[in-house]
Amino acid sequence: MSAKEESTPSLEQQDLYSCRVSRYVVGIVVACALAFGIGWGLSFVFPVFLAKFLVDYPVSSKEKFQQLVLAMVLTVLVGLAVSMGITNYPFILLLLVALLMFYAYYLFLDPYWNFFATILMISVMLLPYLGITNSAVAIYVGTGLMISGVLIVMPTW
Repeated sequence: MSAKEESTPSLEQQDLYSCRVSRYVVGIVVACALAFGIGWGLSFVFPVFLAKFLVDYPVSSKEKFQQLVLAMVLTVLVGLAVSMGITNYPFILLLLVALLMFYAYYLFLDPYWNFFATILMISVMLLPYLGITNSAVAIYVGTGLMISGVLIVMPTW
């Protein structure tokens, strides 16, 4: 066998690859149409999260669904904690942000928790600083991220 024959993928591998590419393209197109059509707060985040979710997890499962729900619940909890007044205590806020970022760094080392760590980093870096200016904005952004996360699961489930 020559090196060229060994490097060419089989027909079955090509079919699997084209199925994954088609799933990705159709998913992103539907996500963009939903985001543009419905127009909820932070709808532009939905196609971006879905693209990351489809690349990280080409096959959906119950564990991935649970991980995404856990990430969305944590996002809303961070938003609520910020809106309840923790921004009035900057030292406690700094410690909380530092601990959650430290934890997210270690989650990035495990590929299984990569998507959860991404959502955690976004919520930890964005929501507290929005809550400093206006606590209602933190709740609004947290809710928008949660809605986008729930809609990510629908096309993949």
